[in-house]
Amino acid sequence: AYLGRPSNVGVAAAALGSSGPSAILKDPRNIRDKAWQAGAVRQLIGFLVQAGFNQPVSPKTLQAPSAKDFQAIFRFLYAQLDPGYVFVKKFEEEVPVILKGLRYPFSDQISKSHLQSVGSMHAWPTLLAMLNWMVELILCCDQIDTCNDLGMDAPQNNERAFYGYLTKAYASFLAGEDNYDQMDNELVAEFERKNAKVAKEIEQLEAENAILEKERAALADSESPLTVARRENATLKSDIDKFKQYIQHLEQKQKKLDDQSTTIQEELEAAERELESTRAEKDQLQKTVDLQEISQADVDRMVAEREQLVKTRQALADKTDAQNNELWKKEIDLQKMLDQ
Repeated sequence: AYLGRPSNVGVAAAALGSSGPSAILKDPRNIRDKAWQAGAVRQLIGFLVQAGFNQPVSPKTLQAPSAKDFQAIFRFLYAQLDPGYVFVKKFEEEVPVILKGLRYPFSDQISKSHLQSVGSMHAWPTLLAMLNWMVELILCCDQIDTCNDLGMDAPQNNERAFYGYLTKAYASFLAGEDNYDQMDNELVAEFERKNAKVAKEIEQLEAENAILEKERAALADSESPLTVARRENATLKSDIDKFKQYIQHLEQKQKKLDDQSTTIQEELEAAERELESTRAEKDQLQKTVDLQEISQADVDRMVAEREQLVKTRQALADKTDAQNNELWKKEIDLQKMLDQ
């Protein structure tokens, strides 16, 4: 998009303030200022990247570029202005001629020594300013190309048409002619054609405006989307508060069930310990009985004790089963509440 037409280069150079190659001017830009140099480097890098420069470039590279880097950048920029140009001489001899051809206002400040020591402190600010000017020249040429491509119906070309009329009329006047009817008629016809097109565009815009007005009226009659959105927002906020309260309730209930489960588990463990103790006591008694000679009265007494122990054991077993069943039911209830 930055390939400027060679015919536009002179016009663009003049637009950037050139007063011709013979003028010796002082550069008004503060090219030695670090802030200005940083801005110029950013603009140059931005243009090179957007225009498709095929070599790596960075602010660090452009602090003190090598001659190779500078030549590559200069050749790339000049190719945007004159794509068919071929460098045939030594670079440091050819560049000053090119700059004078471009009517760079400060071309006399760039010497062969500048181009041979590109990265030096005395040369680089001057060369950076020149590259910055070339970027602006390329962008100016691009704008001229865009304007030329707009076509005769663009509003920007009304003054151009009238200027062309004045140029033709003045040429006829210098030639001694005093009849401008044909040129007047051509100009009038041109503006009438433009006016007719504008009138048609106005008619189309009015029709579109009528449609938009109907849509606006329909929106005005209905409830404001903002009001609807605010109401829905209030509802959602209320729902959030309710959900938070419900979650808090479930958390409290879960804690209570956890405490109950812990208590039941402790009771179950105590019952198991008691049962184990009873079994150990029974085994000990059995050993004692086996080691002793017993009479019929002892046998009757031990049978009675055994029956009593069996009853006690059965009672403990029943109690354990009851506690296990209770624990099982509460665990099921807890799982159902957690699944809800």
